Amino acid sequence: MTRTEPSDAPRVFISYAHEDDGGAHADQVRELYLLLRANHVDAQLDRIAAEQRQNWPSWMRGEAKEGDFALVIASPAYKRRAEGTEVPGVGRGVAWETGLLQDYVYRHPPTWHRHVLTVVLPGGSPDELPDYLLPASVPPFMVDPITLEGAEKLLRHLLGQPYEIEPELGPRPVLPPRDTSAGGRQGGEPPELAELWHNSQAAAAEAEVVGVHPLGHELLLSHGLYVQRTIEKDVVAALESPGCTAVVGEAGYGKTSLVWSIHRRLAGQGRRPLFIRASSLLSGLHEAGQGDSARRGGVLAPDTVLRAIEQAARREPSTVLLVDTVDLLMHSDDACALVVDVVRAADRLSLPTLLTCRPVEAQRLGTAAARAGVDLRTRLLGSYDADEWPAAVRSYARGFYDGLDGAPPTEAVVDRVANAASLGRALREVCANPFALRLLFELYAPEMPDEDVDTPHLYDRFWKRRVVTDQRAWRTSSTTLPATDLSPHARAAARLILASSRLDARRAVLEDRIEAQLARTREPDMRDGPDVPAALEALRSRGVLSIREQTGYLWFFHQTFFEHAAARGVLACGSSAVDDLMARVARDPADLYFGEVAGEVLLMAGRLPEAGGETFSKGRADAALAGWLASDDPALLGMGLRVYAKFKEPGPLVRANAPGALGRADTPLIDRFLRLLPSVTHQDLSRPLDDLALLWAGERDSKRVRRGVIEALVRLATQDAVAVEAFTRTHGCFEWLRSLPADELHHNEKLAFRLLDAVVPANQERAVDLAVEFWRQAAGTGRLALLTDLLVRMARWTLPPRLVRKSVKAFMVELADLQPDKQDTIPFERAFGSLFLNSAPRAEEVLPELRRRLGLGRDRTAARGQERRTNVLALRMTLRMHTAAVLGGLAVDPAEYLDTVLSTREPAHQLAVCYGVLTESLVGRAARFRHDPRTTTDPAHPADENPDAVPETGDPLTAEARRRCSRALRDLPCEENSPQGGKDERWLWRNALQEARLPAAALLTLLPEAEPGPFDPDRSLWLSNTGLSSFLISAATAGHAEARTALTALVGDREVQDTLRATRQGRAALENMVGRLQYAVPRHPELVDQLIVYARTAAKPEVLHQTLGDMAKAVRSDAHDAPPVREWLSAPHRQALIEYRRRLVDDRRPDIRRHGFILWKVHLELGFDDCPTIDETVGAWEAAAAQDLRNALLELATVTVPARVWDSTAPTMLLRALRPLLRAGRAARAEPPSRAAEQVISHESKARMLLTQAHAHLGALHRADGIVAFALCLAERAGYDVRSNLGSGTVSEIFRSLGFLMERLVPEDPVEAARLTATIVAAMHRVQPENVKWKRDIARPWAVFLGDLCTRLAPVDQERWTRSMLCEPAFCAPVVSAAAQLKPKPAWVDALFREETTPASLQESMRGSNYLHARTEGTLGGWPELLERAPLY
Repeated sequence: MTRTEPSDAPRVFISYAHEDDGGAHADQVRELYLLLRANHVDAQLDRIAAEQRQNWPSWMRGEAKEGDFALVIASPAYKRRAEGTEVPGVGRGVAWETGLLQDYVYRHPPTWHRHVLTVVLPGGSPDELPDYLLPASVPPFMVDPITLEGAEKLLRHLLGQPYEIEPELGPRPVLPPRDTSAGGRQGGEPPELAELWHNSQAAAAEAEVVGVHPLGHELLLSHGLYVQRTIEKDVVAALESPGCTAVVGEAGYGKTSLVWSIHRRLAGQGRRPLFIRASSLLSGLHEAGQGDSARRGGVLAPDTVLRAIEQAARREPSTVLLVDTVDLLMHSDDACALVVDVVRAADRLSLPTLLTCRPVEAQRLGTAAARAGVDLRTRLLGSYDADEWPAAVRSYARGFYDGLDGAPPTEAVVDRVANAASLGRALREVCANPFALRLLFELYAPEMPDEDVDTPHLYDRFWKRRVVTDQRAWRTSSTTLPATDLSPHARAAARLILASSRLDARRAVLEDRIEAQLARTREPDMRDGPDVPAALEALRSRGVLSIREQTGYLWFFHQTFFEHAAARGVLACGSSAVDDLMARVARDPADLYFGEVAGEVLLMAGRLPEAGGETFSKGRADAALAGWLASDDPALLGMGLRVYAKFKEPGPLVRANAPGALGRADTPLIDRFLRLLPSVTHQDLSRPLDDLALLWAGERDSKRVRRGVIEALVRLATQDAVAVEAFTRTHGCFEWLRSLPADELHHNEKLAFRLLDAVVPANQERAVDLAVEFWRQAAGTGRLALLTDLLVRMARWTLPPRLVRKSVKAFMVELADLQPDKQDTIPFERAFGSLFLNSAPRAEEVLPELRRRLGLGRDRTAARGQERRTNVLALRMTLRMHTAAVLGGLAVDPAEYLDTVLSTREPAHQLAVCYGVLTESLVGRAARFRHDPRTTTDPAHPADENPDAVPETGDPLTAEARRRCSRALRDLPCEENSPQGGKDERWLWRNALQEARLPAAALLTLLPEAEPGPFDPDRSLWLSNTGLSSFLISAATAGHAEARTALTALVGDREVQDTLRATRQGRAALENMVGRLQYAVPRHPELVDQLIVYARTAAKPEVLHQTLGDMAKAVRSDAHDAPPVREWLSAPHRQALIEYRRRLVDDRRPDIRRHGFILWKVHLELGFDDCPTIDETVGAWEAAAAQDLRNALLELATVTVPARVWDSTAPTMLLRALRPLLRAGRAARAEPPSRAAEQVISHESKARMLLTQAHAHLGALHRADGIVAFALCLAERAGYDVRSNLGSGTVSEIFRSLGFLMERLVPEDPVEAARLTATIVAAMHRVQPENVKWKRDIARPWAVFLGDLCTRLAPVDQERWTRSMLCEPAFCAPVVSAAAQLKPKPAWVDALFREETTPASLQESMRGSNYLHARTEGTLGGWPELLERAPLY
């Protein structure tokens, strides 16, 4: 709204409808008009203007434009006309006015409600306002009566005279701090909540710091060091609703950084996240146990936390709990009980909760949560994936290297690390681990990192720079021992922890025992070193140890570094200690706690003198490893092969035993050996290549092993490409790859092409010849993606132009028979352009080549006697690669270039020109051809201010193309075909611009400006298929005024829609524009309003549920571009969708109701809207006759049941309603196959799944036996073929749903739950005895309640229950795993492990869990004898 003249009287335009009530409503509007005028408001009414002849559209536009405010008067007729449901031809004035208002609302989303005011007069209702004005979210002014008093609020708003005004600020007071002893309130909050809030802020601030720059300042995640993890969106989406989510990941995988990011994200949304450190809870628990009355900062008492959670739920509905490192609380009963109390309270109060935990402790966490009756949703956080680690490398490099004088450029550091990792060097494992990657830069900055650094080398370097001395550039003043060698103390600490057979130790105990260890050392100098407490504090400051003062426990910062330090500690005690360790491992090879340390000892022995390796000679290490390799024990053999793979210089004895070990090893062991072999840097490749030759020639699972060999060759080639290339020639690796079926070329991430990449530096001629052979083979598959991948790789090779031209010529020959879809060819053609640029193209060859391909003479007319038709793919490739060259600066006149290609009149050639030349010219930026062309199908392009000016790229071809395109668009409309033959040039430019997908700013510079005068939908180019309809949505979202007006008319005017539907071209334009509107909604959620209006006026509700359904799928699949619903849809949008859904569901027409139920289901999947009641659902089912409508109801009920909002009578009501469908399904299966019978069977299958789900979630637990019998009857007696997709899907879903019943029953009656679980498992085995995927998929989510159930049973019941399920080992594994954690461990676990009748898969899972849980609880005997040995140094 704008004003043309200044005035202190606000100008107000009144928009209302003439009701068919004898003029009563119009009189009320006139009364309001007179009241406003009488009170200094310049109100404008059509009655006054009607005294003279008017151009009403022009008058309306002028009033709407000049007014300060617009008043929309509620009435039934106004709502109908604004929403397009009025009788055609009636009330066009309101339709026109509402189009103007909608455009204003659209263009001013944050402020429109201050200027477009809704008013309800006496006798009216807010329901009579159009939905786009959001009457439920923006309350209208209720003027009743029409007097000064009744209109006071409206007048105050119009005149800017608010009733409440802000008082002036007073002087700044001096306030005393909180009295810590009294526990007073802060900020009006209860003291417990205030304390938790402050602790949360401190925790978030602490988590934000990830390191220290070499110049001494802190490195913060918020300064670009955080890389968003793929899992984050899924976790945030889970926190949209109440429930408990656990993020499980190993130490160092970035759990705390993830919590920090989620904390910041939720706070930015206006929610109140509480970041709680488990260490603070543990400290509070410890002090409570000690009876401490005064607490230190960072300590949270259990009762304080629980009260604060209650207070937060009452005062702050948007509270979210974020509890980090819960694994710290899983090692004692009292701490675990505190976690249960917190989780149970959050669940009871409906607070979304996030926990982070390590995998081992996560098992106990799951059991504890299940015992508390809380469903725990688990999300796994792994190492960096292929998309994350390159971004992490760049962010850490910038953080550690920016601002350092004399340091290498940041981009050079990024290139070295990223290239080494992508090529498969040893550095790849480092880059995948968030902690190790940060450690890499922390250790090397400001120096350039080594390309061949591997994890052992990284730990060696860490030991030298953090233990032997402190070489941090930011060495802190808090460290009193900045340069002292603390190796004896670090070795002693590792020995003590190793001897205790635990993962940590109490600090006080360590201090005493380290003193004793150092007192016994044989070197007197070591006894005169720093005192132990100061040394431990220094190791903590240097980042070697992690110490939590509140509990007094200490551990090494990472488990793998502990193994490294423990190996040094054992070696320091001499060869006899090493012999004891080797004997221990030989007796019990499955105990990987000692086995991994022993492996580290063998790798160090005799090779790292500073690590103590000289105390155990290389020869003795070789003998020990040879013994492992000669063993028949699978565990010892596997450990031996893992160590041998990382041996850089094995001795003769090891080399002699290696062939036999590789021959006896099973395929999984060989797979791991092949992965480890290139993970270290070998001085000479002769030994690893000999091993690979042995495996290549073997006969066991030869195809799988040979693929593994080639994977290893690809990575080893980064160390010596010449040796690897010679290996491939000697052993015929490429010949073997070419002998495989062509369809397998894409297997193993295109293994053949990656091997080509690896050997090209050694023999370019051979690599090109092999590439041509693979090209021919790939072309035969018709997979254009294979050819594209090969082109992308070859474009990166450093080949002389001669070889590039040779390959391009050979490749062109194979294209004759390829006729792929246009969209599939775009990346392919651009990849060809990338390769062509390396051939040093010549400017004088460009135009003659184009004329030849297009069949033109020198005068640009069709050449006589020349074949006019050519392979379209080859033509497009030629056009695109020459365009890339011209964009890259080849000296060809742009105007002549475009004139030449546009002179052809052959339609197929013109389309090739459109996409191969015009589109690429409009996009510009030749540099993008130097990158992977597969990522440039939707190119970003800088916006140009003037289409006639040279663009920012400085490319003359792009400037000329944009100038011509802009001119062509101004000359629209046009038909596709030109009267002179061929395509119209304007049509070509329009399609080229559509294909270019330029960003909004660049697009606006090319589109025609708005036409003067009122908008005429019948003549508008924006709504014409021969005009600009393809750009309507993108132009409107970019701010083009006329496009916005056209969009408003399109979605809100039924007459415009009917006019478009009247012709074939109009229907195509309408379908195209609506499709683009749907596509744009996820990126522009404000368009939801327009989509709702269109769905209503066009009676097309499917456009809404299709669009929202796609978003629901994206959210469920964790798609990269799927934001959480709270971020994507605002509250007014969600409310508008709910109101529209209600209208659909209440409609009498079955098809409209069907769409309403589908939309309802999508709303529930996205996490907003209320669930239907059971009465609504059953009533709608009984009233429905159409199968499609009933199917929609079934799907809605299936989404509703897990929410458990229905009572226990719901299953019976559903069964009564669905019983006729069950009978119809049985009858249909007995009939000959037909489409109608298949539909009935499909619906009946959904009904069976729904009934089982309803009984499992809602059925009375005292009838659990009957529910299971009912479900098994549904599964077994229906006659499903479980080998078909429909049959296995239905049966598996029925069985899966019974897990929800068992989860509910376990806390109430464990013995009955065990009996029924065994019954269900036995039924699964009867249905399909084979070990099939659908049963394994059920066993995974059941693992939590199965483990919990085991802990609730007596040992005799545990054993009986487990043995009854041995027919299905997948369901026994979590039971025995839980039993192995019990103290004392039941005797039946070990007995079952030893029995020959126990399934092998179950024995294997029990082997690891027995040792793992015993180690975690410290119940193994340990190695106390180690502490009796005096260290040599």
